[in-house]
Amino acid sequence: MSQQWYNQFLRELAQVQAYKKRMFDLLKVQEGQLVLDVGCGDGADTLRLARLVGGSGSAVGIDTSMDAIVEAFRRSEGIGLPVEFWVMDAHRLILIKDAYFHRCFCDRVLQHLQDPLQALTAMFRVLKPGGIAVCHEPDWGLLSIQGASRELTVRIIDYLTRNMIRNGTIGTQLSTLLFQAGFEGLQVHKQEGEFVDVEEALKILRADAVLERMWAAGAISQYEQAGWLEQLRESDQKRDFRMVMSSFIARARKPVV
Repeated sequence: MSQQWYNQFLRELAQVQAYKKRMFDLLKVQEGQLVLDVGCGDGADTLRLARLVGGSGSAVGIDTSMDAIVEAFRRSEGIGLPVEFWVMDAHRLILIKDAYFHRCFCDRVLQHLQDPLQALTAMFRVLKPGGIAVCHEPDWGLLSIQGASRELTVRIIDYLTRNMIRNGTIGTQLSTLLFQAGFEGLQVHKQEGEFVDVEEALKILRADAVLERMWAAGAISQYEQAGWLEQLRESDQKRDFRMVMSSFIARARKPVV
C-alpha cells in the first residue's frame, strides 16, 4: 500500500471529508491571505486553500518528503492557482520569516514528528499577530474496535499506539501543546468517526503492517493474528462489527500583542 494510494483512500471516506470541512470552517480563510499547509503531502489541501485565497493571496505547502512535493507540483501544474510547494522541516520552518502568514493548517502531522511542540512553536513564529492555526490529530489510544476478542484487541491497539505511531496520543495533548507554544483563544472539538465495514477499517489501520510488526517483535502469534481477523470478518457478516476513531480539532490564535 503506497502512501499516495493511502492518502487518496482516506480522502474518499465520508468521515474524513466531514472533519476536513470542519477544519476549513474553523480556519476561516479569506481572499488575499497567505496560508501555510504544514505537512502538505501530495498538496490536495493546499490546492483547496489556494482556491479560497484567490489570485491576491497565496497558499504554501511544506513537507519533508521530496516525493510528496514532486506529486504536489504535478497535481498543481497548469491549473493557475496561487500555490507553492517547498521541501522543509516542520520543526524549524527556517526559510520563512517571522509573522508572515495569516493562517496555518496542519492535519495528522504532529503525530509523526520528533518534537510536536517545536513544530507548533515554529508555526507560532511564522504567523502574523492575530493569525489562526487549525490542527487536527487522532488519539490512537481511544480507538474502539468491537467484533473480536477484547483482550487481543486491546493488545493490538496498545501496540499500534505505542510502537507504530511516534506520538500515538497526541490528540488529547493538542490543546496543552498549543498553549505551551504561546497560542491563546483555544477551541477544541472532538471528532468521532464510526466505521462498520471491516475491510475498510483494516485498511485505515494498516492492519497488515501492524500485525506483521507485532509478529516480528514476538508480541503476537500467527495463530492469534488469523483468529483475530477471522473473528472480525465473522462479526462483519453478522453486522456486529464497529470501529470508532477519536480525534481532535484545535483552533488557536496568536496574540495581537
